Amino acid sequence: MNALPSNSSITIDGITITSNASAILIWEHVIRRAINAGHSKWLRFRDGDGNRGVLIHARSAVSSYISYADAVVDGENFLSDDLPDWNLASWVDEYIDPTDRLWSLIQSIGIDQQIAARKAASERPD
Repeated sequence: MNALPSNSSITIDGITITSNASAILIWEHVIRRAINAGHSKWLRFRDGDGNRGVLIHARSAVSSYISYADAVVDGENFLSDDLPDWNLASWVDEYIDPTDRLWSLIQSIGIDQQIAARKAASERPD
C-alpha cells in the first residue's frame, strides 16, 4: 500500500477535522453509513481548541479533501493517547465489517487493534 499524507480533512456541518488521508477515508465511510442508516451520533475529538464534537444526523453537510501529495502516514500521531476523544474505533466497530474493502486500510493504521483492546477490556471482570 502506498503511504498516504497527513494533510487531509473532513468537514461536517462547518467543523473541520484534519488528519492523515487513511483516517479521513475511513471517517468518510463510517459517517456516510451512519447517515444512510438514519442514525444521530456524536463524533468527538480533540484539537488545538480543546475537546470538540459534532452531531452527525440525516441532514449533516459532509465534505472532505484527500491530499495525495508525497508524505508518510503518521498513524501513531492519529492513534496516540494525546487524542483520547477520537472515537473512530467505535464507529468502525459499529459500521464496518471485517469483510469490508476498507478493512486492510483500517488494519494499516491499527484501528482493528483498538477495537480488540476495547472489547477485551469490556469483557474483564471487575
